[in-house]
Amino acid sequence: MEGLEVLVVTLAAFFGLGIFFAILLWCRSWQRETREQSEKQLQVLRAQTERLRDAVEMLDHTTASLQTADGQLTRQLEDLRNSVHRLQSVRPDAKETSAPKPSDTVEEEVTDSPPDSVSTGDRYENVQALLKAGRSTVEIAHQLDIGVAEVRMIARMKTLKSPDPGT
Repeated sequence: MEGLEVLVVTLAAFFGLGIFFAILLWCRSWQRETREQSEKQLQVLRAQTERLRDAVEMLDHTTASLQTADGQLTRQLEDLRNSVHRLQSVRPDAKETSAPKPSDTVEEEVTDSPPDSVSTGDRYENVQALLKAGRSTVEIAHQLDIGVAEVRMIARMKTLKSPDPGT
């Protein structure tokens, strides 16, 4: 019996060692798998970091371009404002010297009726009367509450209908 007990103990020891080595192999493969996953994640992170770095560089370039454009727009706006101020300072002098005073009858026609109740034909007649009185197209548009383009169109139509230089 003693040989049988030794055999059982030996088999149990080999079985235990086999399980121990199987567990070691499993742990080793698990560590390798974990290491590979970590390396893959690290590679993905590096790639994303490089893409992010490129995006930041593009944003820096875009920001610099926008700042340059902003500076140019600011200068152009200042130039435009200066031009508008010069035109506004020159324009009142030209109005005072070249524009005759409008007749009282034209003002009464326009101010008696509100712009909403005036028909389209009456507005065009009022535009023609105010143009004859020497008003500017912008003043007429504001007074009659119509567009400046409409006033200019009526003025052109008036010149096409009556080619004589007096009108």
